[in-house]
Amino acid sequence: MERLRGNDRRPLDLESLIGRYGTLALASLTILLGAGAFLSWAIAHGKIGPGLRVSLGALGAAAVAVVGWRLRARGSVRYGSTLLALALALVHVDAWGAGPYLKLVTSPVALSIAAAASIALALLAWVNDEEALFSVGVGGALVAPFVTSSDSGNIVALLIYGYVVLASGLAALRHRAWRTAVMVVIAGCWLYVSVTSASLSIDELNVRDYPAVFAIAIAWTTIVATGGIWGARVARSALVALFGALVAQANDRTPATDLLVLAAFGTITAYVTVASLGDARGERLAKQPLFTGALIPLALGGVAIVSAPDTVLARTLVALAWTVAAVAAAFLQPAARPTHIMVGGIASGATLLFALEDRAVASCAALSAHAAVLSLLLRPFRTRLLGVPIALGLAILTPWAFQLLVHRLPYQYTPFLTTPSLAGLAMSSAWLLVSWNGYRAELADFGPGAAETRTAVRLAGSAVTFLWGNTELSHAYSADIATFLLILYYAAVGVGAIFVGRARAIRILRQVGLGLAIFAALKAIAQASSLAIGLRVGSYLLAGLFLLAVAYWYRETDRESGMGNRESELAAND
Repeated sequence: MERLRGNDRRPLDLESLIGRYGTLALASLTILLGAGAFLSWAIAHGKIGPGLRVSLGALGAAAVAVVGWRLRARGSVRYGSTLLALALALVHVDAWGAGPYLKLVTSPVALSIAAAASIALALLAWVNDEEALFSVGVGGALVAPFVTSSDSGNIVALLIYGYVVLASGLAALRHRAWRTAVMVVIAGCWLYVSVTSASLSIDELNVRDYPAVFAIAIAWTTIVATGGIWGARVARSALVALFGALVAQANDRTPATDLLVLAAFGTITAYVTVASLGDARGERLAKQPLFTGALIPLALGGVAIVSAPDTVLARTLVALAWTVAAVAAAFLQPAARPTHIMVGGIASGATLLFALEDRAVASCAALSAHAAVLSLLLRPFRTRLLGVPIALGLAILTPWAFQLLVHRLPYQYTPFLTTPSLAGLAMSSAWLLVSWNGYRAELADFGPGAAETRTAVRLAGSAVTFLWGNTELSHAYSADIATFLLILYYAAVGVGAIFVGRARAIRILRQVGLGLAIFAALKAIAQASSLAIGLRVGSYLLAGLFLLAVAYWYRETDRESGMGNRESELAAND
């Protein structure tokens, strides 16, 4: 018996896949289109009335069903099932035409007929375990309302019809590895959400949320009725459709409380979808659910913020709500905790930005504290995903703080003692703390190139702090004093870097320090000649003294190296 069981199927190449499934689906679609085109032509020319049209459709469906059943009985199970599925799809077309389109029966009666056919199709696929029958039948049922009519009709009836078909199919998918069938269900969900969203008009504001509600309903039905990896995939796709439906309305309807509520329900659904993948005992997932657990909640959070009232309090509360939801998910779902912590870090940073809107220095200080606190969590949680909100916060903070510094009036401020200097101090402190904690954290999910990355993280804080000091001094007091201070700064930092690099055995730090010390001397030679006599002499002497110290340290290094080589030679001779 030709049964396609999930565990016994053989891998299909592209030719076999197209020949087995593609041709069947295309044949069913073209037959439906042909029947619809003929009936539409006959009605337009007055040859077939509404009642006769429905009767012919019922007779045609019965004829196709009889042929399909006889083929199945004779051993051609796959082809017979295809004809049987096509017959059921014709029943859907006929029911839709008799109800919402031709008004021969009420919409509830027509939808009941369609629902009964869908349930029969799902049961047939369930009993016989035939993916081809499921894919063709459900696919035909989903496109049935669009075959004989260019108008979507009543949106509510269409969405109810689509939900009945999809829910019946989702029940049949439970515990079955039917990849093609899953794609059919996903495509059907997107089709109904996109068509109904595009069909909304100004006069239909009372049903404008129904496509989004439909997407959420499909996601929850999938989680409950299907479950497993395949159910999570369908639910994730339904949430993507939800996001599209909300975005299509968000720009034109701001503020809109209903969109905010739908985005919140979608976010909760995303976290429930992640939970359906995890283990109740909290074991780690083989792969973090970044798309479902991070990208979808953040995208829906963006929709919620856009849809919220245009006030600082409203946006702050929305961002805070998303932060709380992510933190709660982190505690309730240990298997996906790194993903949820990352989302919580991003949402909490957004909360600070909204709460301190139009207060630049305070925002820089808050972002600095936020990055520092998140870096403290690197050691206990040991996940590199925490680096995403840290890096994002520093990427916003750093250019913002430097912009505040460079916008001060040149040569009319005292370095390190201005209001923007507070932002610079906070920024540098955050970088130093992040570098310290990031270098020492033993991350469980660190990939290749760990040593190089750790070295870069180790030096990043010092580099940003050096740039902050350079920015403070570059336009301090006057041009002459600024030049003198920069020469002194480069020389002092260079010597300090060499000292720390020697003490900590950090070769690259020694090299950077040596370069800065030499650059300070060259800057003194090139620029100090135009300074006042006191500043000129001071520049030359300070740069020279620092270089003497450097030369002395390297002399000691050479002597120690030479003594070490001498001892090695004596040991070899002995």
